[in-house]
Amino acid sequence: MSRDRIRILCIACSASGLSTLEQTLKRLPYSVLTAATPDQGVAMCVAQFVAAVIVDAESVRGKEWPVVKSLKLVRPSLPIILLDERSGGRNLERPEGVDELVSVASLEKLPEAINQLLRSIARLPPP
Repeated sequence: MSRDRIRILCIACSASGLSTLEQTLKRLPYSVLTAATPDQGVAMCVAQFVAAVIVDAESVRGKEWPVVKSLKLVRPSLPIILLDERSGGRNLERPEGVDELVSVASLEKLPEAINQLLRSIARLPPP
């Protein structure tokens, strides 16, 4: 699969958050898909292959585990990045099933986090 065909799904991002994410990710050679709700995001993961998912923690506060669990049921190896406004400058524990935690205040780290997760998945043997 060529890099320009790799899809990154952004779930439950506010309009302003999504705009910021799109600006951050537009440099990457990936297609960016969006889902307004976690249910819509899970449905998109079932319907088509996505390489990684970015979930806005603010939009799913208190429901992180059911969202992540649903995504991992679709594909256990699916890399999930949680955007969290609380993680700026602090080391917070990642919720179960989340592969990377990126602060909204440090979105410049997001492209490298995506690339690193995709590289690590590519090295895994097929299931």
